[in-house]
Amino acid sequence: MTHLLRRGGFTMRKWATNDPAVLKDIPVVERASLSTHHFAPEASLKTLGVRWHVSEDLFSFSVNCNATQTHYMKREVLSTIAKIFDPLGALETRHRLVGSITRTIQCPLAFLPYLQETWHIKIPRRCLSIDSLRRVYLHGYCDASETAYGAVLYLRAVDEVGNVSSRLLCSKSKVTPINRPTIPRLELCAATLLARLIKTVKSTLRMTIHQTTAWSDSMTTLAWIAGDPARWKTFVANRVAEINSTLSAVNWRHIPTDENPADLLSRGATPMSLASTPL
Repeated sequence: MTHLLRRGGFTMRKWATNDPAVLKDIPVVERASLSTHHFAPEASLKTLGVRWHVSEDLFSFSVNCNATQTHYMKREVLSTIAKIFDPLGALETRHRLVGSITRTIQCPLAFLPYLQETWHIKIPRRCLSIDSLRRVYLHGYCDASETAYGAVLYLRAVDEVGNVSSRLLCSKSKVTPINRPTIPRLELCAATLLARLIKTVKSTLRMTIHQTTAWSDSMTTLAWIAGDPARWKTFVANRVAEINSTLSAVNWRHIPTDENPADLLSRGATPMSLASTPL
């Protein structure tokens, strides 16, 4: 690739990899400069606003606030949250924080400890931790609350000897509208968001998905999805029809609320608790 691009006058620079052997044939001037020396455990590289820890092959998010500042304007809070570049939605719980602030006339002091915390959340770069894949499953979860609703996708794979890998793939969340619908309708909106996310991801992944399963903790939503859209009112019927066009009702399952990983999207979580959560 380097020689091909050089023939057109393009010189590739800032090469980085988690395998030192790959860099042996690349001149030092064309390598990316790490924040620490060479392949030390703490060595990291910032790309597209996300920090990549080279030796651990992890992505991290770190936002530092002025610890001496005691008062924040609402726009300062929102500006700090907006600085986080998160294309895959690993930190989608921040949307609940945004929704709470935008509905508040004055910036509440309860949010100040969150801003003064340092976010140190690390996620694996690889979606799968095994190589010889035998079967790949896509599991989606959705949930809603009075302030936000969201959906999250996990990729589960099994190799030839039975080893299992299950990791977070992506997530998406939204703040509930000011004219808030009922909780069952918000749960249906979350299911619709999950169906759209599944459709987008399946069209992007370059692998065979052997089975797709969607999970919701709302029995009302599952009953709507299993029924004929013509039976329901317009709001419900339109969303059920969209969901069924992406994923059949037989692929939907019920999950208890306390086991639903999408609960973090709807109810929110502090940076420190999100960093330590097993979900």
